[in-house]
Amino acid sequence: NGDKKPEVAFSDAVFYGLHVRGFTMGEGSDCDHKGTFAGVKEKLDYLKDLGVTSLLLMPAYEFIENERPEPYAAGPGQLLQPRTALNSLNYWGYKKGYYYAPKASYAAGPDPCSEMKQLVRACHEKGMELFMQFYFPEDIPETEIVRVFNYWVMEYHIDGFRVMSAARININLIKNEPLLAETKLIYEDFEDRAHQGMPFTQKNNKRLCIYLDDTMRDYRRFLRGDEDTLSGVKYHFRKNGSEIAFLNSIADYNTLRIADMVSYSRKHNEANGEYNKDGSDYNYSWNCGVEGPTADSTVLQLRIRQIKNALTLVFLSQGTPYLFMGDEMAFSQLGNNNPYNQDNEITWLNWHNLEQYEEIYDFVKMLIAYRKKHKILHMDHYLTGRDKMGYGVADISFHGLEVYKPEEAPSGREQGVLLCGRYAATCENASDTVSDKSIYIAFNMYWESQCFELPKLKKEAGNEAGWQVAFHTAEEKVEVCIKQRETAYGRKENTDLKQECIVVPPRTIIVLEG
Repeated sequence: NGDKKPEVAFSDAVFYGLHVRGFTMGEGSDCDHKGTFAGVKEKLDYLKDLGVTSLLLMPAYEFIENERPEPYAAGPGQLLQPRTALNSLNYWGYKKGYYYAPKASYAAGPDPCSEMKQLVRACHEKGMELFMQFYFPEDIPETEIVRVFNYWVMEYHIDGFRVMSAARININLIKNEPLLAETKLIYEDFEDRAHQGMPFTQKNNKRLCIYLDDTMRDYRRFLRGDEDTLSGVKYHFRKNGSEIAFLNSIADYNTLRIADMVSYSRKHNEANGEYNKDGSDYNYSWNCGVEGPTADSTVLQLRIRQIKNALTLVFLSQGTPYLFMGDEMAFSQLGNNNPYNQDNEITWLNWHNLEQYEEIYDFVKMLIAYRKKHKILHMDHYLTGRDKMGYGVADISFHGLEVYKPEEAPSGREQGVLLCGRYAATCENASDTVSDKSIYIAFNMYWESQCFELPKLKKEAGNEAGWQVAFHTAEEKVEVCIKQRETAYGRKENTDLKQECIVVPPRTIIVLEG
């Protein structure tokens, strides 16, 4: 019916991952067709209003959910244990599937093919993309993978794919396939493309995106207050590709969710029936003082702040943000970081969370709108840290408690980031109106308040008022103040050296504009 792909650039995209059944099957979804493609279609207005541009579906092709119960070993060197029906449930779908058919049990009616096409068309009508995730075992030929992609692009007008594969994929086969010239691909090792003889054209490069878990790991360690994390934060905060995009997340389907990341210090996968031995043991989480649910208002307040901190890191970083379903409303899986066989309330999104955690939802919506408003937060190329345009300030610079003196010690837990808004006009699609305000972000993951000096603003039209607080993650009010610079001996210098500064409360992020 003449639908047109939205063609959202990775630099402008906001990704939202979901499980087709789990997204609308839970309480409060108010869908007529729960757990189906039609149910997802019913929620497109919700996602559009949130600010999402690109949906990423977990496996939505046909696969066997109820597998034959067979014995399995609970651990190396252990005796075979009997599998139960629970152990044999394949809720996620990350096994060999029937790759040319939409999943029949995700259809509200007898025609899953039409329902899938209607979902894609509805996404495109709202200016949203639809991506699919595919898992390929080792025995799938690379040429077959290309045929699968061709089929879904031709028959369903899918915008792109996230690939999980036990076998290496030759990207050249996809790059050189004419039918996939406008299709985007998310994978994990494009950086190894030098061994595949790729040089890509600029257009094709921007069709590729790398998604690894290193951003999640480093950001979680920083939020937890671990030592020696600042170098990783600086790297991921500016990580961007002029040739290849990067997808950033802090939680996904196979990790502790954001709400659980701040509520549990260890995984709780007992419900999976594998003696809590499945799933990663390395979650880099912190329960904020109490393991699991609590009525302690101090702990609950800290958890809300930490959730906001986590979301701020993801959405204000360069690269492309990725949010998994329910994290915008603090949905919990009760500490389960691997619910691959939980087709129940553990994984079904509870929409009543929207009322309970409206504060988090509003914060996510604000973050997405703020990111879209300021091009300097989502550039289409790598920020060099140099003053390459002669503005008197670099495109991005890092600071400590004193300006231009970034903390280098392993014990450091504070970070200031200055983004010069004038560099927004250097994007390929920039116009004279793109030049942006400068943004300063102060991160304090100490358990005590810290006073950050603010860089001096160049006097230009629009910033006569100096630095202004745009938003922050603290509960209390924060504001810019003036202090006199002190010498190393504690004596105040002359009053001509007054310095704007901001006092950042413990475990808080403050964003300022100037």
